[in-house]
Amino acid sequence: MKIVKPLNNSSLLCVDDDGQECVIMGRGIGFGRKPGEDIDPAIAEQTFRPALPGEGHQLANQIADLPLDIVAVAATIVELGASDPLQSSDQAAVQSHVLALADHLTFALERHRDGMELTYPLRWEVTQLYPRELALGHQALEQVEAATGVRLPDDEAVAIAMHFVNAQFSGGDYSATARMTEQINRVLQVVSSALDTEVDPESMDVARFVTHLRYLFVRIAEGRQVSGPADGISASIQQAAPRWYRVAEHVRTTLAVEGVTITDNEVAYLALHVARLATSPSCE
Repeated sequence: MKIVKPLNNSSLLCVDDDGQECVIMGRGIGFGRKPGEDIDPAIAEQTFRPALPGEGHQLANQIADLPLDIVAVAATIVELGASDPLQSSDQAAVQSHVLALADHLTFALERHRDGMELTYPLRWEVTQLYPRELALGHQALEQVEAATGVRLPDDEAVAIAMHFVNAQFSGGDYSATARMTEQINRVLQVVSSALDTEVDPESMDVARFVTHLRYLFVRIAEGRQVSGPADGISASIQQAAPRWYRVAEHVRTTLAVEGVTITDNEVAYLALHVARLATSPSCE
């Protein structure tokens, strides 16, 4: 592996033996290094590769201002959520998640040092809809404190939870994730009104329903909704559960106003999940 250029005392832009650019990080790894020098990749503590060939310098610019200890703690935090089936195991997606989280934590620590605290407007929605991710957010605050000695405000757990939700989308668009969160909350309001009961977001039945909605929105975002001939499926579900099919159609209409299109098959499957929720102990 050869050094292209040192970024700081802890990171280097390099080219590996296959001619592929990468950024390696390690304590003191960049100190006194010169372009063109050979370096053993085994001494790197973290290795990052650009998503596309030729983007090594963009990746280097992204990493140059990130402290090594924060990148390391971000990698540990992302690993905590690796068992969640909604989280991508794709290496490029994991790397993107680590760097986005490291960037967030770096600025959160700077804000805290300067006495600035942010209030996140989606705290209620995140608490109700993403309890697993919020739990990871609180674990993350403990990891940050262990690594830096700084205890960030509890509201930062909300922001970190949103990073985990955001990582479930291939595009990684944070604004789209916030929009999805608001839309899921609206769907719950539609269903709650149709059931004439206040659904309990902390119940397992509602958690399962929300998980289905999250998978649905991921499929919508990635253009892989369940599609194909739906006449037989829709007809049988309309006949077996007409009330719940109407609720699912109401959900489709509500989302269509916001430009979200749901296929007939997805409406049919949503009706089944509404029926399951409606007949659960949580809604009796």
